[in-house]
Amino acid sequence: MKKITLLLAMLVVSFGYSQTLPIDFEESDDSNIFASVSDGGTFNIIDDADNTGESVGEFSGKVGGALYDHINVPLTTSLDIAATNTISFRVKQTTTEGTTSHLFKLQPNGGTGSNQEVAFTTEYDVWKDVSLTYSGTGTYNELIIFFDFNSASVSGTYLIDDIVASSGTPGAAYDLPFDFETSPVTSDWIGFEGAGITVEAVAAPQTTGNSSTNLAKIIRNGGQAYAGVVTTVDTALDFSTKSTITARIWTSAPIGTKVMFKTENAADAGDNSGEKDVFTTKTGEWEDLVFDFAGVGNTAHTKLVIIPDNGNVGDGSATSTFFFDDIIQEAPVVSYDLPFDFETSPVTSDWIGFEGAGITVEAVAAPQTTGNSSTNLAKIIRNGGQAYAGVVTTVDTALDFSTKSTITARIWTSAPIGTKVMFKTENAADAGDNSGEKDVFTTKTGEWEDLVFDFAGVGNTAHTKLVIIPDNGNVGDGSATSTFFFDDIIQEDPSTAGVNDNNIVNVSVYPNPSSSNWNFRAPNTVINSVEVFNLLGKRVASQRSNNSAEASISTQGLTSGIYIARITTEQGTKSVKLIKN
Repeated sequence: MKKITLLLAMLVVSFGYSQTLPIDFEESDDSNIFASVSDGGTFNIIDDADNTGESVGEFSGKVGGALYDHINVPLTTSLDIAATNTISFRVKQTTTEGTTSHLFKLQPNGGTGSNQEVAFTTEYDVWKDVSLTYSGTGTYNELIIFFDFNSASVSGTYLIDDIVASSGTPGAAYDLPFDFETSPVTSDWIGFEGAGITVEAVAAPQTTGNSSTNLAKIIRNGGQAYAGVVTTVDTALDFSTKSTITARIWTSAPIGTKVMFKTENAADAGDNSGEKDVFTTKTGEWEDLVFDFAGVGNTAHTKLVIIPDNGNVGDGSATSTFFFDDIIQEAPVVSYDLPFDFETSPVTSDWIGFEGAGITVEAVAAPQTTGNSSTNLAKIIRNGGQAYAGVVTTVDTALDFSTKSTITARIWTSAPIGTKVMFKTENAADAGDNSGEKDVFTTKTGEWEDLVFDFAGVGNTAHTKLVIIPDNGNVGDGSATSTFFFDDIIQEDPSTAGVNDNNIVNVSVYPNPSSSNWNFRAPNTVINSVEVFNLLGKRVASQRSNNSAEASISTQGLTSGIYIARITTEQGTKSVKLIKN
């Protein structure tokens, strides 16, 4: 519509050679707006089919697509966004071909400040009112509209009208966190290479476990295996202290689907955080994924890139659809829970010794270095007191043995074979509410072994206390046979728990630690399979061998840390600790 008389009272800014805002395409000099010749787009002023006697601008992208075909509007009077921070216009997509994802850019071109880019979207055969707000300061002499931005294969035809600049209080900064209630909106995002995104109302089944009103839905359909979405925030991201980004996600894709987050410098994609991959652990329900940006530090990155199911081409189905909510940058939240590897946690002060037992977390030293590549371990010494002298620690999260019904612990002692080691869990508020004593007897002396404590039937508990009593039933004397070294205390599914036949199966692994591959070799038997589990008991890699004494597992996609490998051979099964650099 051209009934915009009141807008003329607003701030007047010159466009083109003698153009002034608002641009309504009724003036003869509006033809000075032109499409980039090098990128193949065309621009014309045509009759407005929806309003007899009036005109609109029409842009047609290069046939076959071009990455950056655009409308270019030179400004004879600089646009000062400190005073004029909002640009509004009407736009209509007239062809079904097109990505619906576009970019509106302010460029200094002799002015001051950095490029300002804001995304917007269109709908087929619908006039859409778009209002874009810019923040910061700067003067700009050029306005550029990229339709079908960054698409090399698709281009559409679009009508544009009533371009208006207005003054006002600068809008709130567009930065994390994102809750999608009022911000971001669909137009804040750009999909690329086969992915699209909409911000929409939460609907079943995503309402289960989520009380939000809105969420973001990403659908990947064709294109490239790296199809994803990107948004540009106002403030460069600083990961110096807030080194994680947490996102809620719901998808029907299978457990183990890779989700990638990355941040980039808007002016230099090569300046980026690197790909931060997290794998889903649920399907058909909400979960929180935490992306670790530790070490990235203070950056010039304003672009946030999200690629769900990175590495696979989407097909537009439910398993290629991903719902996101509550994207938050925050400091790492470290809960005190199993597993315990004693590298950074727990520390000595996390434990209490009772009735004649004491515990220290300290560096591994000979002879405990043989068969253990860890840096630290826990040492318990029992000296006098009671026959039930032991140690206790209290975790943050009550233990649930419904599925992960075992606790595995590595132990080294000079005590004789057959020494009883007792584990027990308790309610911190009621010691009578406990798991019962779980006893395992050592099968080695003077070397490391894995002991597996069976909590089957205990179920989901209110227990947060873990009690350890080595050599339960005997009073310690402070000697080597009353000294017990522990490492890698892990709660896990029985199918992944450590086994006691490690002395039967001869398997070597090299290099370990590794940053590329772990190679496994069994000189006297055939390796049937190798499975790698993280310390939460989740299988993260596997390899089946074909009548070979050797196997290899890639570390690609795994975060640095400790893993457990279960090697199944014709002679039995062996569990070994792996370290990813």
